[in-house]
Amino acid sequence: MEFVSNDGKSVEISVEGEIYLRHAIKTRFINLDDNYIDVVKEYVSELYEKGDIISISEKIISLTLVAFSTSLPELMTSIAATKKGDIDIAIGNVIGSNILNILLIIGVSSILCPITYSLSYNKDMFILIGGTLLFTIYPFIGKKEEMTKWKGLLFVGIYFIYVLNLIV
Repeated sequence: MEFVSNDGKSVEISVEGEIYLRHAIKTRFINLDDNYIDVVKEYVSELYEKGDIISISEKIISLTLVAFSTSLPELMTSIAATKKGDIDIAIGNVIGSNILNILLIIGVSSILCPITYSLSYNKDMFILIGGTLLFTIYPFIGKKEEMTKWKGLLFVGIYFIYVLNLIV
């Protein structure tokens, strides 16, 4: 299978790569039928209802439970890709997902219904920017061009401190 990259170069993909790519596209996009969307709507509504019962704000629910549950496919994809040695898939998955979430999801949502930005998200935006900067500079820190276990533990630790800070 021939694939044309963003810079216009033609790249030949192996048969195994083509099978993997077709499977990834099929499982990511084709299976998003009405039933899946209904299940997600029901899940999110249920989270918000339970949050109201125990006095947890929608902001905390969306920044933790909704974010975690919608990011599980990316987590599983990156873990599987890393185990197979497909590092570009793992890294591209994270970068692409964040670009899609920030530009496409917010863009489409605001086209459908204007979004009022709450200044209460500023702290979370600083965490997002800080995490992005850390991710950008990690190849230049310590063992060059390698995300070591220690760097991974640092990232996970920062995430858990962030979540604890939200709920405490």
